[in-house]
Amino acid sequence: MVHKSSECTLDSFQHVKAGGYDEGRLLTVKIRPDRGPILFVSSVYNHVTTEGKRQQAFLDQLGARLLHTESLGHVHLAGGDYNASLFPDARKGYTNSRETKEADLRFQKFTRDPTVAS
Repeated sequence: MVHKSSECTLDSFQHVKAGGYDEGRLLTVKIRPDRGPILFVSSVYNHVTTEGKRQQAFLDQLGARLLHTESLGHVHLAGGDYNASLFPDARKGYTNSRETKEADLRFQKFTRDPTVAS
């Protein structure tokens, strides 16, 4: 979705930094258009389902970034590969393992959290 070589100002979010996940899996850029509000865009590539604790730490960090930018009055879009599904019944060709079900539940809880889904 975005790449660190883009012509945008990178924002490190050091003040909302969480540990326990691979930082290379979450890149957030700050876009300052000529007109209009500042926009933040996060490119997401969450850990695999067997790494549940790392997935949760990743979602915690993304949530902190979303909350921080919202508190400043900015728009923040996040998209990419969450390695989970909001619609697990529609999944085809994937395992139906306990880890996959837990990853789906983590992701569903994250997206339904009114503090980060606004």
